[in-house]
Amino acid sequence: MEDLIYYLKNRDHDRKSKEIYNQILKCDILLIDEVGYLPLNKEEANIFFSIISTLHEQPSIAITSNKDFKDEATTTAILDRLICRCQILNLKGKSCRMEKREILFK
Repeated sequence: MEDLIYYLKNRDHDRKSKEIYNQILKCDILLIDEVGYLPLNKEEANIFFSIISTLHEQPSIAITSNKDFKDEATTTAILDRLICRCQILNLKGKSCRMEKREILFK
Protein backbone atom coordinates (compact mmCIF):
# COMPACT_ATOMS: atom_id res chain seq x y z
CA MET A 1 0.00 0.00 0.00
CA GLU A 2 2.79 2.38 0.90
CA ASP A 3 4.51 1.87 -2.47
CA LEU A 4 1.22 2.20 -4.34
CA ILE A 5 0.50 5.57 -2.74
CA TYR A 6 4.05 6.73 -3.50
CA TYR A 7 3.74 5.84 -7.19
CA LEU A 8 0.29 7.38 -7.47
CA LYS A 9 1.40 10.62 -5.81
CA ASN A 10 4.46 10.93 -8.04
CA ARG A 11 3.11 9.74 -11.39
CA ASP A 12 3.09 13.25 -12.85
CA HIS A 13 6.65 14.05 -11.69
CA ASP A 14 8.60 10.82 -11.92
CA ARG A 15 9.07 8.63 -15.00
CA LYS A 16 9.23 5.34 -13.08
CA SER A 17 6.08 6.21 -11.14
CA LYS A 18 4.28 7.00 -14.41
CA GLU A 19 5.38 3.66 -15.90
CA ILE A 20 4.15 1.77 -12.85
CA TYR A 21 0.86 3.71 -12.91
CA ASN A 22 0.37 2.74 -16.57
CA GLN A 23 1.11 -0.91 -15.72
CA ILE A 24 -1.50 -0.75 -12.95
CA LEU A 25 -4.08 0.56 -15.42
CA LYS A 26 -3.39 -2.43 -17.71
CA CYS A 27 -3.16 -5.16 -15.06
CA ASP A 28 -5.50 -8.15 -14.78
CA ILE A 29 -5.28 -8.28 -10.99
CA LEU A 30 -4.15 -5.70 -8.46
CA LEU A 31 -3.07 -6.99 -5.06
CA ILE A 32 -2.82 -4.35 -2.35
CA ASP A 33 -1.33 -5.55 0.92
CA GLU A 34 -1.29 -3.87 4.33
CA VAL A 35 -4.15 -1.44 3.71
CA GLY A 36 -4.64 0.54 6.88
CA TYR A 37 -1.24 -0.33 8.34
CA LEU A 38 0.02 3.21 7.89
CA PRO A 39 -2.44 6.07 8.23
CA LEU A 40 -3.32 7.97 5.08
CA ASN A 41 -3.71 11.71 5.08
CA LYS A 42 -6.67 13.20 3.22
CA GLU A 43 -4.73 13.64 -0.04
CA GLU A 44 -3.49 10.04 0.05
CA ALA A 45 -6.96 8.71 0.85
CA ASN A 46 -8.34 10.64 -2.13
CA ILE A 47 -5.57 9.29 -4.36
CA PHE A 48 -6.34 5.75 -3.22
CA PHE A 49 -10.05 6.29 -3.85
CA SER A 50 -9.22 7.68 -7.29
CA ILE A 51 -7.30 4.57 -8.41
CA ILE A 52 -10.00 2.24 -7.07
CA SER A 53 -12.63 4.31 -8.86
CA THR A 54 -10.59 4.37 -12.08
CA LEU A 55 -10.15 0.60 -12.02
CA HIS A 56 -13.78 -0.07 -11.06
CA GLU A 57 -14.89 -3.33 -12.72
CA GLN A 58 -11.76 -3.59 -14.85
CA PRO A 59 -9.15 -5.79 -13.12
CA SER A 60 -9.71 -7.96 -10.12
CA ILE A 61 -8.61 -6.17 -6.96
CA ALA A 62 -7.53 -7.97 -3.80
CA ILE A 63 -6.98 -5.98 -0.62
CA THR A 64 -5.54 -7.30 2.62
CA SER A 65 -5.67 -5.59 5.95
CA ASN A 66 -5.55 -6.39 9.62
CA LYS A 67 -6.41 -2.83 10.64
CA ASP A 68 -9.60 -0.82 10.82
CA PHE A 69 -10.10 2.06 8.46
CA LYS A 70 -10.20 5.46 10.17
CA ASP A 71 -11.83 7.68 7.54
CA GLU A 72 -15.40 6.39 7.27
CA ALA A 73 -16.37 8.49 4.23
CA THR A 74 -13.43 7.36 2.12
CA THR A 75 -13.77 3.78 3.33
CA THR A 76 -17.44 3.72 2.43
CA ALA A 77 -16.76 5.14 -1.04
CA ILE A 78 -13.96 2.64 -1.72
CA LEU A 79 -15.98 -0.31 -0.46
CA ASP A 80 -18.95 0.79 -2.54
CA ARG A 81 -16.81 0.41 -5.67
CA LEU A 82 -15.35 -2.91 -4.56
CA ILE A 83 -18.22 -4.90 -3.12
CA CYS A 84 -20.71 -4.77 -5.98
CA ARG A 85 -19.05 -7.87 -7.48
CA CYS A 86 -16.76 -9.30 -4.88
CA GLN A 87 -16.15 -12.05 -2.41
CA ILE A 88 -15.33 -10.85 1.10
CA LEU A 89 -13.23 -13.16 3.23
CA ASN A 90 -13.11 -12.11 6.86
CA LEU A 91 -10.61 -14.41 8.50
CA LYS A 92 -10.72 -14.73 12.27
CA GLY A 93 -8.10 -16.20 14.54
CA LYS A 94 -4.46 -15.85 15.32
CA SER A 95 -2.05 -14.34 12.85
CA CYS A 96 0.29 -16.91 11.33
CA ARG A 97 3.08 -14.35 11.71
CA MET A 98 2.41 -13.99 15.42
CA GLU A 99 2.16 -17.76 15.84
CA LYS A 100 5.66 -18.17 14.38
CA ARG A 101 7.00 -15.46 16.66
CA GLU A 102 5.57 -17.23 19.71
CA ILE A 103 7.52 -20.35 18.72
CA LEU A 104 10.74 -18.31 18.50
CA PHE A 105 10.30 -16.87 22.00
CA LYS A 106 9.50 -20.17 23.77
